[in-house]
Amino acid sequence: MKNYSEDEVRENFKIFFEEEGLTSEIIRVAENYPDDRSIEITYGDLMDHFDVEFPEYIHENPRTCLELATEAINEILGSSYEDTSIRLRIKDLPAAHNKGVRELRADDLTKFIGVTGLVRKATEVRPRITIAVFQCMRCGAKIKQHQNIGKIEEPMECQSCGKSANKTSFKLILEDSEFTDYQTLEIQESPEDLRGGEQPQRLKGWTKEDMVGIVSPGDRIVMNGILDGTPKSGPGGSKSRTFNIFMRLNSIEVQDYEYKDVKLSEEDKTR
Repeated sequence: MKNYSEDEVRENFKIFFEEEGLTSEIIRVAENYPDDRSIEITYGDLMDHFDVEFPEYIHENPRTCLELATEAINEILGSSYEDTSIRLRIKDLPAAHNKGVRELRADDLTKFIGVTGLVRKATEVRPRITIAVFQCMRCGAKIKQHQNIGKIEEPMECQSCGKSANKTSFKLILEDSEFTDYQTLEIQESPEDLRGGEQPQRLKGWTKEDMVGIVSPGDRIVMNGILDGTPKSGPGGSKSRTFNIFMRLNSIEVQDYEYKDVKLSEEDKTR
């Protein structure tokens, strides 16, 4: 498979958007930002334009490619829309990249794939902090700190007075910090995909921004995104060599019916 530089990936996306007539859609989304936040294409659109090599490179390197797609969109929009961050969402993956929950393997980690199942749980939509602003309690300076999934990460030191975290304290300033809507979904295998007395296997997906609140327990969906993992906890708080897997969702395809036979507890229905 061909290896692409970041400049080549960015330029490929820019050419694709322009030649496929998506510039007007990008501008429309930017005009409606933040109510609208993304544009949608299919994997087939990419195949029609690039043949197989570039779409497969996206499948293999989705995290970098999707970030570069946003950069290409920003270049098309120019400085007039510098406060927007429009996402590219990809749907309708080929059969080779669609998996059942039970079929997921180590080779699928970090790849862009689709997984089909029945929604078992959909948590309430809640704000999640993405950029935290802290105030140094020694000198009063404010520091921005990008946040990852997990606990809030404070600065290691104040960039203004140079005091380390053990020589000063930091106060989180909510009104200056940035948040995004966030939701966790959990899907399970469909009953018709099970054999004998098999129990349905499950997979969680993390979704945010304009993808929250669009599915309910019982819906049959395809979760498209990046399969990721975190080490399981070992003895004494150590990290295991075995990983729990989850998906960072890029898009959701909702089927046109609700599956009535999926067994949901009252807790599942209200979470």
